[in-house]
Amino acid sequence: MLKLYALALTLLLTYGVIINPLVGASGSTRFTYGNTAMTDAIQVVPTSPTALSSTDTYIFQVTVANVTGTAATITITDGTGKYLLAATSIDANTTYVLGFPEGVKMTSGVTWSAGTSNAIQASLRSRRL
Repeated sequence: MLKLYALALTLLLTYGVIINPLVGASGSTRFTYGNTAMTDAIQVVPTSPTALSSTDTYIFQVTVANVTGTAATITITDGTGKYLLAATSIDANTTYVLGFPEGVKMTSGVTWSAGTSNAIQASLRSRRL
């Protein structure tokens, strides 16, 4: 019986990896969105909404750090006003890394803002279309 389970698992994995390469493709180079990598340098997020791009952009990772002693918020929207992060609270002296292996499409660009001046530092790993 164990041999039968092993054979079934081998067939399933073979089908998933060789015949259907989309299965388990997270983070693969098969998904090559965009032709322009945006800077992923750490930046202080301003309190007024600031556009980082004005064209369709795929975000693959957001790193957010609150460098103050009190909670602060960050908002990230696409160019049409849809939220990726909506006034999301970041605990004091905390860093969060949000990964999107297949990318999140931000239509018509990316805009971000912080709720507190000089509190949030962040970087985006993204590509513009």
